Amino acid sequence: MSIRKDVAHLDQTAVLDTAAKFFRVMKNAGVPFDAWKLPNQDKEARKRLAAFMNAGCPDFVKQKQSLEGWDESNLAENIFGGRFVSVAEAAKAWKGKLKYGRRLSARLNEALPGAEALRGISGSHVLVPLPPRPMSLIEMRDLAPGMFRSDNCWYEDGGEKFFRNDRTGEGWIALLEGPVSGSLDRPWDRQEKMVPAGGPDTIPNAPSFAWALLTYLRARNIRLFTPFYGRTSSVASSNFPVGLGFDADGLNLVSYWVGHPGVGVASARIVPL
Repeated sequence: MSIRKDVAHLDQTAVLDTAAKFFRVMKNAGVPFDAWKLPNQDKEARKRLAAFMNAGCPDFVKQKQSLEGWDESNLAENIFGGRFVSVAEAAKAWKGKLKYGRRLSARLNEALPGAEALRGISGSHVLVPLPPRPMSLIEMRDLAPGMFRSDNCWYEDGGEKFFRNDRTGEGWIALLEGPVSGSLDRPWDRQEKMVPAGGPDTIPNAPSFAWALLTYLRARNIRLFTPFYGRTSSVASSNFPVGLGFDADGLNLVSYWVGHPGVGVASARIVPL
């Protein structure tokens, strides 16, 4: 039976009385009238409300509290699936070399974006917690020397300040899983315009980019940015941008200005604490 036919046989006065009482008691329970605009205007919200009511209005607060280990990261995991690396997974991936601690873990989970923002990037980005303290590339290389290519260490020269001075922030990095579309082989001055300043995404610096690549590899055994490289906002002594990517020998760093085969630009959303 259709909804229209189902309602048509009911007494209209009874329907209106029931609706009026419903809104009145819900207002007394703390639900403002404006809250009903969301299910009226949003199809997905309407489906969730219908499912909740058809299930008998279960006590989801108690259910949430009874779930062992529940925290806000479950939302990101449900939306991203394997593209999301939780704080616990990141710590495990680094085999105890870095510890986040309970307080920092809680702050990180609380800082996660809401469902709408997560869904908007769940098919294109991977979401990884940044390290528990700001880290430089040299610290990462010391932490996992076997993950860096060992025969192309031009950046160890004392003049390459980015290698020691540029650092990650604290929070989350949602990394576009490959170079920005259309950016491969183009010169830097054209590539950087493909990630507009002030937009939701930015060009990450080299250590933030490297951390996301290394942590995702350790946690998921998946190499992003291979065989393609991504340029970053970090700058070498030549004033050329620093690019990173994986090849057969590990994470490699390059620096070019001109268009170079297989080199695009990286893009990410940084969620600070």
